[in-house]
Amino acid sequence: MGRINSRMKGKRGELAAVKAWKHDGGYQNTYRTNQFCGKAGDSDIVVPELNFHIEVKVVERLNIDDALAQAERDRLPGQTPLVMHKKNGTEWRITMSFTDWLEVLHGEYPDNETIEPPKNDNTNSE
Repeated sequence: MGRINSRMKGKRGELAAVKAWKHDGGYQNTYRTNQFCGKAGDSDIVVPELNFHIEVKVVERLNIDDALAQAERDRLPGQTPLVMHKKNGTEWRITMSFTDWLEVLHGEYPDNETIEPPKNDNTNSE
């Protein structure tokens, strides 16, 4: 069987990340963006209630500095860049700069009044 098609692998990872935000995080409006050329401003997934630029990576050997640099480079003004990543068989992890994390933690995050996840009433199942 040859190499795994990287586009299909990326799509599967992004769909799994969307599922995690919806089911584990309670953010039912999360969706995957359509990407054709990786233009600036297009994050891999969008959580409309939050102002993050999210890059999704599912790889066994991740260069986290390169991934975070991509999120920082591609984000729109005012977005907080982060990388959501995992290896096969592990849980999702989030990486962001310490300064950005402190802003989120201390309530300086843009639109912080919407950071609390919506109530999950389990009426929107997949």
